[in-house]
Amino acid sequence: MIFQNEKELESAGAVKLIARFIFPILFLTVLALLLSVPFRILGRPELQIAILLETVWFYTLYAPAWMGAGNIFIAGLCCEFFVSTPPGFIVFWMVVEGELIRILRRRLYESGVLFSWFLFSILFAVAALSLWGLCTLQDFSYLSLYPVLFLWLLSIGIYPLIYLFWQGILFSFGRQKKYS
Repeated sequence: MIFQNEKELESAGAVKLIARFIFPILFLTVLALLLSVPFRILGRPELQIAILLETVWFYTLYAPAWMGAGNIFIAGLCCEFFVSTPPGFIVFWMVVEGELIRILRRRLYESGVLFSWFLFSILFAVAALSLWGLCTLQDFSYLSLYPVLFLWLLSIGIYPLIYLFWQGILFSFGRQKKYS
């Protein structure tokens, strides 16, 4: 009987590990799919890029056990099918974001949301400029910087909303009491 309970515990642990690996990938892929549907929203491609990169930012910051480097890479590959950026852009910036947060996680916790917002805005400015550079090289012409500015300001503007969303998720899961 003890052996059977240990087997059940092992299988439950395996299911939990598989769910921990698959859930972020599925979440980001479904999010990319939903944001790729043409809903006649102005700035939808820019919003899609901003929300995907901010989701990786918050996932890696607040649920690091769920968002490993392998998860980020596989989720980025899945999101590449639905994003209208040059190939490899989303994967590259998702991995850069994830590793930057792994390095600075303790500092981000100590400094608070404003420092995190500031650091994200700098990182996203570099990402938006690199996207502009890739699109300029792809078209062999100088493109306007206004879409880059719009993308950057949009990502900075929705950061507090996504932060509040993540805090709500963390609060609701942390508040659940086990009744016995």
